[in-house]
Amino acid sequence: MTVATLRPPVEQGKLHPDPERLALHAAGQLRPVERVVIEAHLSFCASCVDQMRALLGPGGRWLEEMAGGALPEGAWEKLERRLDEGPIDPRPAEFPESGIRGALLPAAALAELPDPRPKIEWQTVPTTRARYARLARDQEADIDLVLIGLDGGHRFPSHVHLGNEEVVVLTGAYRDEYTHLGPGNYYHYAPGTEHSTAIEPGEPCWTVGLLEHGIRFRGVLGVLQWIADPVLRARWRRYRSESRSHG
Repeated sequence: MTVATLRPPVEQGKLHPDPERLALHAAGQLRPVERVVIEAHLSFCASCVDQMRALLGPGGRWLEEMAGGALPEGAWEKLERRLDEGPIDPRPAEFPESGIRGALLPAAALAELPDPRPKIEWQTVPTTRARYARLARDQEADIDLVLIGLDGGHRFPSHVHLGNEEVVVLTGAYRDEYTHLGPGNYYHYAPGTEHSTAIEPGEPCWTVGLLEHGIRFRGVLGVLQWIADPVLRARWRRYRSESRSHG
C-alpha cells in the first residue's frame, strides 16, 4: 500500500487541510501520525467532514482510484462510522497520567494513536514556560507527533522549520507572523518557515502537530540547542544542503 508523506499543501495559510489530504485520509493512505492531526481537526470542522462524505459517492469509486485499487481491509466500515458521527463534540479526552490539566486530545484523534498508548513524558523548552511531549514517532519519515502547551500571554521563541509542520489548535489561541489560530484551526508551515508564536491572554493554548525533521531555535536558545543536540546538527546540515541544491 502506498503511504503518503508530508508535503506542502496547494496553498500555505489555509485553516483547513487541502482536499487531496482529506481524500488520502479517507482512503486510509496517510501515516498513523498524520491521521491523528487530521482527526483532531475533523473533530471541530463540519465542512471538512462534509467534504469527506462527498468522497463516498458514487460508490466510493474515486477513493478506490486514488488508493490504486481496493481500500485497506476495514477502511470502508471505519470511514462510514466516522462520517455517520459527523464532527465529534470537541470535548477532549485527557491523558489521565499526564499530571497537567489541559493535556488533551479529542477522542477521535486519541483513538488513532498506536497501541500501547504512549506514556506522557513532559519536557520544557529552556527559558520559556512551554511544555511538550512526544506522542508518537515515525522513524522512517523522521516525523514527530507532539503535544505542546503554553500559558496565555506567553510566547514560544523564534525558530525555523527544517521540514513541514502541520498543527491543529485544541484550546486557546495564538498569533504569529502568518496567521491567527483558534480551537480547531489547522495550519501548514512549509520547510524554511521562521516564526515566533504569541499566545493570546487567558486560557492556555494547546496544540497537536507533526514536525518533520524538527526545528532550530534562533538566538541564544539556538546556540544551546546546537551544542547539546547532535541530531539537530545533522538535520541542519541536511536542510542547508537541500536548500542550496534547490536554490
